[in-house]
Amino acid sequence: NYAHGMLSFLILGLTFAVTGLIWCTCLALLASQFSKSLRENPTTESILNKISGVVFIGLGIKLLTEKG
Repeated sequence: NYAHGMLSFLILGLTFAVTGLIWCTCLALLASQFSKSLRENPTTESILNKISGVVFIGLGIKLLTEKG
């Protein structure tokens, strides 16, 4: 029956959207808590700043050595 097929397809789409929303919300909340705990620790913040500095310097060197 086509009408039931369309209804089941709509329910499947809504289920996918709702579970995706729940998953992304949980992921964002956990990432926020993790980020907050990292920012409150001065040692970790210093290490992350040094790592990001090295990454940016590496990207700059790669950009300088690119041809074209």
